[in-house]
Amino acid sequence: MTTHACSSTAPGDAVERVTSDHLGAIAEVTAAVQNEATTQDVLELIAAKVAHATGHTMALVMAMEGGTARVAASYGVSDRYVDGFAQRLMTTTGEFVEAPTAQAYRSRRPIVASTSWLALGDESERRAEVEGIRSLLSMPLAGQESARYVINVYCPTPRCFTDPKILEAESLANVFALLLDIQLTQSSKRVAQAHQDHLVKALQERCSALRIAQGNLDSVQRLVAAGAGLPELLNELSALSGASFEVTNSFGQLLARTLGDPAHPTSTPLRREVLLQEKLVATLHIACDPERASRTEVAALLQTAPSLVALVLQREWAGLDAESRLRGNLVEELLTCPSGNQDQLITHARDRWGIDLTRPLRLILARVESALSQETAAPSTRPLLRAAEQLVRRTDGALLVAEHDGHLVVLCTDGPEEAARQLADNLRRELGAHARGAQVSAAVADASTTIAGHRDSYQRTLSLLQVLAASGHPERTIGAKDLGLARLLLGVKDPGELIAFATETLGPVQDYDRRRNGGLVETLRTYFQHACNAQETGRRLHLHANSVGYRLKRISELLGIDNLGDPQVLLRLELALAIDRLSAPTAPGPSLAPAR
Repeated sequence: MTTHACSSTAPGDAVERVTSDHLGAIAEVTAAVQNEATTQDVLELIAAKVAHATGHTMALVMAMEGGTARVAASYGVSDRYVDGFAQRLMTTTGEFVEAPTAQAYRSRRPIVASTSWLALGDESERRAEVEGIRSLLSMPLAGQESARYVINVYCPTPRCFTDPKILEAESLANVFALLLDIQLTQSSKRVAQAHQDHLVKALQERCSALRIAQGNLDSVQRLVAAGAGLPELLNELSALSGASFEVTNSFGQLLARTLGDPAHPTSTPLRREVLLQEKLVATLHIACDPERASRTEVAALLQTAPSLVALVLQREWAGLDAESRLRGNLVEELLTCPSGNQDQLITHARDRWGIDLTRPLRLILARVESALSQETAAPSTRPLLRAAEQLVRRTDGALLVAEHDGHLVVLCTDGPEEAARQLADNLRRELGAHARGAQVSAAVADASTTIAGHRDSYQRTLSLLQVLAASGHPERTIGAKDLGLARLLLGVKDPGELIAFATETLGPVQDYDRRRNGGLVETLRTYFQHACNAQETGRRLHLHANSVGYRLKRISELLGIDNLGDPQVLLRLELALAIDRLSAPTAPGPSLAPAR
């Protein structure tokens, strides 16, 4: 390849050779730079102006990047040439020859390539012939630091670039390089300014969102301070955030939800714990579009919502808790009052609650395993007490309910025991619905007209609940009469002793029934219920009297009893049957009549 470098002449000589075309080209490029044209537009304008100013119609501007050349702009050159040939100008033409563009970039001086430049190869020669290229002038657009670009001007005539033409082109390229430096500097400043403007705008939007968020928070806080209830709070939160809210208590019962409950099918519901006194009292369920939830003003509301719900619940419960404590104090005094203070207690109950403690009254006790029995008066037990209070308000004869010693105690007027048992069953259902998964048992005490009698019946009823708990089937309602004669044993401190007594007494017969499905225990129970009348027992069980006699004989053999009619034997068996019926999984039936 034949190339030669052309040395620059003095700047004054170069200026003298600048023609009006050159001045016009410089003016156009300068105007483009001043008008903040893009770098690409400036490069394309430089390619066109250099080609015209030098009297040619083809030019390429090559961007020099890390040892490779990339066509940055072109004028008068076909896309075919740009895509195929020009991309190889930075490569060597052979083992020792360097391409013109690479020489110009490395030396920072103009390089001219004559016809022999076509020795790049057959394919390259054919492409150059098609384009009509016979010679090349490659000039670096050298800025203040280094050459970023190289401009190639093509000529259809071999050796058409004379020294004067090279000097003119070089002078023009140097001016364009300076203008390009200015454009690149301005472009960098514009990019930096745009980035700065973006940051400022983001900060302004952030500040605006924070102002909106603070306004929203002030709005809901004023609403809470004005005494709004839970539904009003949730609806206000929904209106401000676009989310839907639902609050459930610690037992999963719904307390309140937003009106209309707007759906967000594409969102994953959020769960937020509501805490009071470091205890879980409720759960806030939030459904909100994820993109909306990420907005500053919405995120602030969603983050504060559990605390606002806690404030509303605390205010609503404060008054109720005060009244509950007063009721609890009355029940506690009733069940633990020293004899010297009874008159004062009777007066207080009559004046404060309208309850006459000298009239026949009855107690109903309820135990909720794994709830009230774990931590009495804890915030998580409030829903149970509230449910019992609502039941008492709508039940005739029910006076009040309070929590005492881990149990719910209902004080009601005396009446038919069936009505008291029905109230106890309703209480178990209400508590069971709120305390999901818990075991709820209830016991109905005997009626009493004295404070001492209430204390005694309370203790016996506690024993009933303990017997239920020890039976393994506590989810029932029981009354003292259900034990028959066994109620005399309610003073036993360990209810397990009663169950052990029943198992020891009836064990062989129970084992026989389990193995043979013999029905001996039921036969014995029916026999005692009908005054030891074998014929009536057979009629009740649809058996022949001889079959009843055979079963009774088999029972005597299994228990080692010589005389089934012995009064002591009858008493022992009746007590064991009563306790066995109580500890069985089926609900207790009516009280057992004495067998004598």
